Amino acid sequence: MPSSLITALLVTDREKAESIVLDLIRDALSGAGELYPAEAISHAATLETGAGRRIILENLANELLAPAQENNIWWSSESLGSAWFPEHLLAMAQTIEELANRGENLAQRFVDNLLPSIERFKEYPIESQRYGVPDLKAITKCQDSNFVPAASQLLREARILGIVELCEHLWVAADTRAENALLHRLANPVAPPNDSWYEKAEAARALGTCGTQAAASAILEYLRSQKFISIHFSQEAIYPLVQRGVLAVPELITIARDSQLDVNGRLACLETLSRLNPAAHISTFLEIIASDDEELVQRNAARYLGLSGDVSVASALIKLLRETTHQSIKSQAAEALRWLNAREALDDIERESEKVHAAEYTAALAAFRAPSLLSWLTRSLPRAHREFRSAALQAIGSYSDTAEGMRTIMDQFADWSSDESRRYDNQSPLIEGLINHQPNLVLDQVNTAYDIGYLSNGARQTVANLIPQLFSADDIDKSILKQAVRRLLCDRSTFVRELSAFRLKRTSLAFCKELYEELQGNDKDEWTRACATHMLGFWESDLSLIESARYSSELLVRQAADKAQTLRHKHLHLQKHVHTFGMENGVARLASYFCLKEQGDISTIQQLRDSIRQPNLAHAFLNNLIKVITERLNEEYRKLQEKENKRWNSGRISF
Repeated sequence: MPSSLITALLVTDREKAESIVLDLIRDALSGAGELYPAEAISHAATLETGAGRRIILENLANELLAPAQENNIWWSSESLGSAWFPEHLLAMAQTIEELANRGENLAQRFVDNLLPSIERFKEYPIESQRYGVPDLKAITKCQDSNFVPAASQLLREARILGIVELCEHLWVAADTRAENALLHRLANPVAPPNDSWYEKAEAARALGTCGTQAAASAILEYLRSQKFISIHFSQEAIYPLVQRGVLAVPELITIARDSQLDVNGRLACLETLSRLNPAAHISTFLEIIASDDEELVQRNAARYLGLSGDVSVASALIKLLRETTHQSIKSQAAEALRWLNAREALDDIERESEKVHAAEYTAALAAFRAPSLLSWLTRSLPRAHREFRSAALQAIGSYSDTAEGMRTIMDQFADWSSDESRRYDNQSPLIEGLINHQPNLVLDQVNTAYDIGYLSNGARQTVANLIPQLFSADDIDKSILKQAVRRLLCDRSTFVRELSAFRLKRTSLAFCKELYEELQGNDKDEWTRACATHMLGFWESDLSLIESARYSSELLVRQAADKAQTLRHKHLHLQKHVHTFGMENGVARLASYFCLKEQGDISTIQQLRDSIRQPNLAHAFLNNLIKVITERLNEEYRKLQEKENKRWNSGRISF
């Protein structure tokens, strides 16, 4: 009954009921109330207030001080670990500070509580039980300054799965107090020798941000001796060491040049040189393409020469294109020459393309507008292999100003009606290839194909992504663009609708308002008006429009308004976390990192890419963070689309 009463109080008048509910929760946690402690913790979390989180944290501290046989440590940790509103995290951090002023070290207490469990489960891997590391996330959300020393102690005792998570925590915290524990784990992996490479990789990555001179020596040895090295190791570990002045660049050059070492360590060093400044290390790249026998190393050196922007290296790349016997190196050399706009390589690239139809050759010949490519595309595009077809479709756009090229393009538009075109998404590369040459033609074809049901889901996503680019095109017909965007904003796919609304934000406020007003017209149906309301959640619209729509007579509009309001609030919180992640250090950055992993959406990904660049240390964590957000969103959108499809098929439409 008390739980039902609390729910009723909050629904009736949340503001007045909050203080009453907090008193009931305090009584329950002190053992004097009618609620069970677990119920009290649950209600404190669902209050979504800083005061509620404070109560949970204070109770957790008391329970850790003298753990009873039956306690709510796990449940409290879950509740605190799920917090993500910045004001809640601030309240939790203030509580931690108050506890510290009283001489209480919550992080250490937490670890002291976990260590006996780890010892007890030595016979059986504690990962099969609850091994505690996920619970430790609650301490990171509290931004406890003692987190790193406590986590480092736990790292020495953790089992294999726990090591992966602990190393990620320490990697993002980037605190040198973790160095010794990480060095110990790197030298003493728990896993059997044949399986220890992954454990070592996690420890080595964390040393990239936590290490000093001792770590630099260990990382150099790791690069020389380890066979399995992540393709992201340069960005995530080596570059941060160099930027912090811990690792010397000449050491990387020595490893990159040593043909006796395993290839992956050399590749990581080469990439780091390119990240630092490819133009400054041209001599190293030239030496490798001239004398090294390792295919992967030569190919990457050729790539970095292209990224250097120095046209003087074109002759060396042309020589490599002519003389190497490795097709992957030839194609990479052609791509590098395209980046350098080295038109003197045209004849050599044409000769190679006659032997092998590689995508890199096609892109280079299209960039140089080689007549031979147009002739080949006209003859071969209809029967081109699926793996090569995408590059060919992108290339044909370069010839849209010729009669022959335009005939081929229109033939491909006509092919959009085929099942194969939609199944393999042949539409997207054609759109991408034409967007800079014939944007109005693309939009006209997109609108026609959409209306007759021939536009693939991939093509709709592609056009949605290109909305800002289309809006900025010099000769774009805004009326045709608006027709396309209106269709996408009202699409049946949640992802297409939200992607379109988000990308629309990067056009102009006036353009957004025009679309909203057109979709809100009296001649539009309820679904269309709901979609118009939903888009208000993605740009700086007048909040009164959302509030008014929440009381609409139309159900779908009310549902869309609730979602729009939630989105506006969520985006404000996420923006604060993006700022903290990029600008703060230690546990503050770590707390925002986890919040972004759990709550970040498609707008978050773009904000992260826009705001965090090298040499910002946060850039080391960027790819991993975006990857996790993307994977979570893909799964969420997949499940949501399945539900929407069922509703559409049953005729029960909801927003």
